Amino acid sequence: MATETVELYRGDDIPITIDNVYGIDGQEVTDLSDWKFFATIKEEFDEDDTDANAVAKLDPENFADQAGVVVGVLVTAGLSLVANKEYYYDLQAVDPNGYVKTLDAKILKFSNDVTRRIA
Repeated sequence: MATETVELYRGDDIPITIDNVYGIDGQEVTDLSDWKFFATIKEEFDEDDTDANAVAKLDPENFADQAGVVVGVLVTAGLSLVANKEYYYDLQAVDPNGYVKTLDAKILKFSNDVTRRIA
């Protein structure tokens, strides 16, 4: 399902914006405070999550949570990403009852960056 390829510079943060999060009942969720969000970047689609380049638990408290809109950032500065290589990315949400929903999936391709500092 990851068909869109997004090109980024190595070290760029990945902005995450998801509109209209829906629960298992099909209703729009407006309070995401008890939900968990996981973003994963992998070199190989089928590799185990424990081998992934980045597995980040995204804390809902770090998101702008307004009327079911999820806004956050996945920081890649500390990752060992190879330029001009494709990586698989997805964002999953888990509701308070354990229902898992994939909200986004993409192929990421990182280009070399000139600046190597982050501060």
